[in-house]
Amino acid sequence: MDRKQKTIRSAGADDCPVRPLAQRDSWRGALVGAVGTWLAAVGAWAQPATVDFADGVTIDSANIRGLLAYDVADLDRDGADDVIVVQKYTNGNPIFSWYRLEESGWVGRDIGLATLADQPNFVGDMTTTDLDGDGYLDVIIPNRSSSSIPARAWWFKNPGSLDGSWTGYAIDLASGSAHQHAGDIEVGDLDGDGKTDIVVRDLGANNFNALGWVHIAFQNALPLDWTVRSLQVRRREGLKLGDLDRDGDLDIVLNGFWWESPDDPRTEPFVEHVIDDFHYTMGTGHSLNDSTKGFVIDLDGDGRDNDVVLATAEGELGWLTWYEAPDDPRVEPWVTHRIEALTGAHQARVHDINRDGFLDIVSGFSFGDRDVVIWYGDGGSDWTRDVISNNAIYSGRVGDVDGDGDLDILGSSHCCNTSGRLYFYESLLDPSPGLIFGDGFESGDLSAWSP
Repeated sequence: MDRKQKTIRSAGADDCPVRPLAQRDSWRGALVGAVGTWLAAVGAWAQPATVDFADGVTIDSANIRGLLAYDVADLDRDGADDVIVVQKYTNGNPIFSWYRLEESGWVGRDIGLATLADQPNFVGDMTTTDLDGDGYLDVIIPNRSSSSIPARAWWFKNPGSLDGSWTGYAIDLASGSAHQHAGDIEVGDLDGDGKTDIVVRDLGANNFNALGWVHIAFQNALPLDWTVRSLQVRRREGLKLGDLDRDGDLDIVLNGFWWESPDDPRTEPFVEHVIDDFHYTMGTGHSLNDSTKGFVIDLDGDGRDNDVVLATAEGELGWLTWYEAPDDPRVEPWVTHRIEALTGAHQARVHDINRDGFLDIVSGFSFGDRDVVIWYGDGGSDWTRDVISNNAIYSGRVGDVDGDGDLDILGSSHCCNTSGRLYFYESLLDPSPGLIFGDGFESGDLSAWSP
């Protein structure tokens, strides 16, 4: 495949200089700080503007087909991310397993397919967290409702051993058939009690006239004592958590708007604020309009972890945009930086792929244009668009799957039928950029320079 690159300048973006490292009070410390700053700058300069990736390799193509939900996480604590997949969909191949890259190749182990056997046919997302505090990451998924089975969040306890048995626990969210698409899930401590809570967004009856729902499962005691609060929300997709107003608690970020968390999110109302109403006012021209995928992060490096990246995930033409947080996002408008007009970008993962100190956006397309794309950033102003594959990508993930110190990409080539395959794109970035002096200090460890 020929690689396609072009540089895009965000409308209205300002240049963001590299911030120097902190310097010590003594002259020796000041010298160390200055040298460290220079080495960091040289190291960033030495990194490639774009990263080469190996051609996509399928993972267990005999069994993983038409994948909707998957994730990457280090389930066995060996230092390399594993691949977790679940497919519970009418047009897919049923599977619920995790895969470990071993010397013989990808080795899959079941998590709980039998547990889901009688559940409704839709699992739209997945995440991981150490829910029970035993040091191992557990797996958490949402599941739609049917006329007889409520919409649920499931958490599966990691057994802590390669071939141990996983135990699944169901959290009932809402009953009735009008919870047909439980497609977004996030985890975090919303009420500040030190316990991880679960947030699920479902699309309600999934039509233009229906509101959706945000279900918050507040953890009381594991495994099954949860308090669920269900709140109606504007239609379609998008869910992230982040402290947008920097008051110390997690807010809920949705498709172009966010809910400010109250002092007691179990009982008090959330307050809605606008980021960009484009993402929920696209109109009725397409049944999948008003859908986004996003990320909350300090994209411009100003020290505030509350910028927002949103990509139009489905429907008519929209945007990949990053929104620069104002001083007070409760009352001030967000600064809009359009990166590219697009649709079908069913992921927006933000990571420093080329290790130059600036954040990049991994996305791409599952509908129409079917490229896997990285937008390499420089702190928010200019973006270099690099196509790494034409296999398509749906709900892509980023992680160090082969344990070599750089970031690889996982992408399902189709969400909803058995033609889809899960591709592993190995980063070919050299984790160590090479010797500068050949004297041991090029790693950035300046301890030997200190008095």
